[in-house]
Amino acid sequence: RAARSARFGSEIRLCNLEDRTELENALAGVDAIVHCAKTDDRDSIVEGTRNILDVARIQGIRKFVFLSTAEVYGPSMEGEVTESQSIAPTGRVYGDSKFEAEQVCLEYAAQGMDVKILRPSIIYGPFSVSWSIDMAKRLLSGKWGTFGKHGDGLANLVYVDDLVQAIWLCLIQETEQRVFNINGPETPTWNQYFDSFN
Repeated sequence: RAARSARFGSEIRLCNLEDRTELENALAGVDAIVHCAKTDDRDSIVEGTRNILDVARIQGIRKFVFLSTAEVYGPSMEGEVTESQSIAPTGRVYGDSKFEAEQVCLEYAAQGMDVKILRPSIIYGPFSVSWSIDMAKRLLSGKWGTFGKHGDGLANLVYVDDLVQAIWLCLIQETEQRVFNINGPETPTWNQYFDSFN
């Protein structure tokens, strides 16, 4: 769905990540890639990422930004989490697929491509169905009560504009660092976040 992007006069090129010919055509003349295709399918995430990177390498596209997820750290991670934290499959399909795709990204980085991996926390803002629109609907329905002590945990949120800024910085700045955790500057509790909808 690219209707909102099309309003800005962008050239829209449709392609299937698993179709090499379509990828070659879509990436012709491109200087950099921001890979933020969304799916829950493991093959599309992992092999689709490999396909894009391979075509990018062949076509001489050096800059590549991959949107991974903080879910690669698993559901039981606590405390301050830095990029140096080791990660491994946890048995959760989405996080594990992103973990595998990250390994593919690092393979191509080792071949000389300028690959950056972003691990955003929960993304919220306009058009965010899961963490803005649906939350507001549930709260406005009156069917949700208070969360008490269960809502006292920190909500690791990043506003969509801040994520876009992080992507932009990866494209224009040179750095040896490959992986970046992306979280917003505020650290509200879940209770505070839900109260903001009232």
